[in-house]
Amino acid sequence: MPHIVHLMRSIVDDFHAWPLVDLLSVSEEGAHAARCQTSCYRCIQRFGNRRYHGLLDWRLGIAYLRAMVMPGYTCGLSQYDGRFPEMAGWREHATALAETAARMRPGALIASIHAPSGLPCLLEQGRSGPGSAIVVVHPLWSTQGDAGLALAGGEDVRFIDTFELERRPLRALEMARGVGRQGNDEGPTPSNTCRHHDTPALPGAR
Repeated sequence: MPHIVHLMRSIVDDFHAWPLVDLLSVSEEGAHAARCQTSCYRCIQRFGNRRYHGLLDWRLGIAYLRAMVMPGYTCGLSQYDGRFPEMAGWREHATALAETAARMRPGALIASIHAPSGLPCLLEQGRSGPGSAIVVVHPLWSTQGDAGLALAGGEDVRFIDTFELERRPLRALEMARGVGRQGNDEGPTPSNTCRHHDTPALPGAR
């Protein structure tokens, strides 16, 4: 077990060894991390894993491992997490995803910032103006119970994570719309639970 922990620590912290030496490389085309948000053939995509290209995400993989070996890691909930390569620019990317989703539903959704959490969100538009918010969160954040209420700031919101919003935005929006504030939902969906039972869900409270 100590050997495995040491190996995982080296994966997330050693900038001179694989995978970070490749993921954070800079070539004549520019910085890989600036051009690749999830995966590409210059990092973890291969012909042999082409069936899973839509699921591969080097940032999420590094975050998952760091959460397992680094106590107190909040995966972007703390301002200090921005120093980690997997979290650099996450909020900006989440904002861009929200804006793209809003353009898919013109007149029905508006990209905005959720005041209590400071996170990007999508405001549903009704006849009387802006309605409830769909807050964009990281896939490893817990949005259940007290953690979800803390992120919501006591408001009636829904959650959608960037993994789903990146890959199947329209389907993810429909799933998010079908679930109310945490504690009042009718069952688990990809938008408000961890994708795997062994995923280390991180607290939603700041």
